[in-house]
Amino acid sequence: MFDGIFIINSALNVTQLSVFNNEQRFKQTCETIESIEKYCPNSLKIIFDASPHPVDESCLKKLTEYKNTWFLDMGSHEDIRELSLDGLRSQAETYAFMGALTWLKGQDFKAKRIYKLSGRYTLTRSEEH
Repeated sequence: MFDGIFIINSALNVTQLSVFNNEQRFKQTCETIESIEKYCPNSLKIIFDASPHPVDESCLKKLTEYKNTWFLDMGSHEDIRELSLDGLRSQAETYAFMGALTWLKGQDFKAKRIYKLSGRYTLTRSEEH
């Protein structure tokens, strides 16, 4: 049993409407995973990606090298890709999240809690306990 399942949204290969380039987005996603491993080491990480273009193979390889990490390419679904290309990022993320939840429901993972987190956020520890 995992202490937590972290469902992490990302869009690692975007060409429009982004403040961050793909390299920065990938680095931020890695920092997110590393913070989860630091503060919640017994956790499963599921990255669901709504990129309208395929993610670089070297990025995918690195992401799956993290312990208990899965990558779901949701951007390859036609509706999600079209929403992303049309600049409707919130809608694309919503559909991608629904797809990730459907995928998760079909798995046999057990956890105490489930979290949803952006791929550009990191966990920290409060000094107050």
